[in-house]
Amino acid sequence: MSEREDLLPGFIPTSLIEEGVIFNFSMARLRPRNIAWRKEAAIEVITTLAEHGYAILGGDVLELCGEQLAYTGVYWDLPDEDVVLWEEYVEDTRERSICFIEETARRKGESFLCTIFFINEREYKEQMRNFGSIEYR
Repeated sequence: MSEREDLLPGFIPTSLIEEGVIFNFSMARLRPRNIAWRKEAAIEVITTLAEHGYAILGGDVLELCGEQLAYTGVYWDLPDEDVVLWEEYVEDTRERSICFIEETARRKGESFLCTIFFINEREYKEQMRNFGSIEYR
């Protein structure tokens, strides 16, 4: 397994994995490393995750500054207080994430990259049990 493949679920196509840019930031929240994608690949990754039952929690917009990636301060964060059925949540987060990326491209052009934070239903339920913040059915 390559360095990129161990950061993503196994159903993500290799072609999309290879389009991702691996970066290391001490502030990366979910893993010591993350992968960022350009607009079209990010949308494909989001769609593929949703097709496999993963909800999108949000992401960060990065830009290339020479050979380095830098945070732009632009991000999306999808609240989960409206979760009723998991399938509806997955679809809602897919739609809202794609809209955010497309709107960002309209405002900034397409020279940015996006990280994607995601979760499956089992991990979500476990997290909600641990934190008890939301009643999930």
